[in-house]
Amino acid sequence: MADDADMRLRIESELDAARQLLTARVERPEEGLGPDGRLLGSRMQFEEFVSHGEYELAWDSLLSIGERESVPSDFWRHLAEAAHLMGDEAMRQRAEKQVQRRRTPEGDPHP
Repeated sequence: MADDADMRLRIESELDAARQLLTARVERPEEGLGPDGRLLGSRMQFEEFVSHGEYELAWDSLLSIGERESVPSDFWRHLAEAAHLMGDEAMRQRAEKQVQRRRTPEGDPHP
């Protein structure tokens, strides 16, 4: 059981590190699902999901925020590592793809 608790702490740590990279203005008053059925994503949703151990939903909430806002590459790196720790290769690849998309010849605009 100690291994499970340690893994949960590591996942929560990566998710929280990504959340901390969001600026104060990145918040969405609406909750729930958008018209396409995807999470709108908010810090409140994120915190609720983490508090219940719903790490995939917490990850999805951060993903939604990151896809609509300008976030640093480290945000995506933390999401990729969280996905890796959760054992979800598709989620990890999705976050890694965002890191690659944000690379420019001049380098990361958000170091």
